[in-house]
Amino acid sequence: MRKLLTGLLMLAVNFYFGAAVGGVAATLYTFWQGPVSAEVGVGIVAAVLLACIIYQVFRARFSWQSPGEMAVGNTSKTDLLVQSKLFSISRIPLFLLLLLTLALPGNFLDGVGDGQIYNLPQIFTIALLYLGFYRGLDFFERPGFAATAMFIGGLLLSATVARTSEGAVSILFLLLAGLWLVAWLVYRHFYVSPPST
Repeated sequence: MRKLLTGLLMLAVNFYFGAAVGGVAATLYTFWQGPVSAEVGVGIVAAVLLACIIYQVFRARFSWQSPGEMAVGNTSKTDLLVQSKLFSISRIPLFLLLLLTLALPGNFLDGVGDGQIYNLPQIFTIALLYLGFYRGLDFFERPGFAATAMFIGGLLLSATVARTSEGAVSILFLLLAGLWLVAWLVYRHFYVSPPST
């Protein structure tokens, strides 16, 4: 059961990041070529999901570490349950916070399938947001302030974009930024430094 849940979490994190990359590419396309149909948006999501499943099945063949592997602290390409144990308390609340953090900004990219055309500042903000989240995954191995600031910065960027559409969404992002600050304080306290070799 633990292996299944870990695998699903890893797949979810990889999917959200893959969808973000595909979404940023699609927003660039709308800037140069105009709106795309809803079928294109669905096709991007389906292609990303298929690519993530294929990666998960054949991940031993890849030398690099995916965002999902970083999130679960996986250190082995052959055994998913070989993980770094750097916290003396459960990471489940942290995993839930991560999924919520990744899922909400992904809704901005729904506009691609709705025929929205993005301008360069919007595309830059979305790309910067996901770059910040990706770099912030370092939190799971070294819960320092820099990694936490990446998450918080991304969420604050999200809040500025969300403010133009729905105020409630903007408030959610501000709350998430605060939760990441609390998570840093709590998990930093329970962080166990790896032994020096």
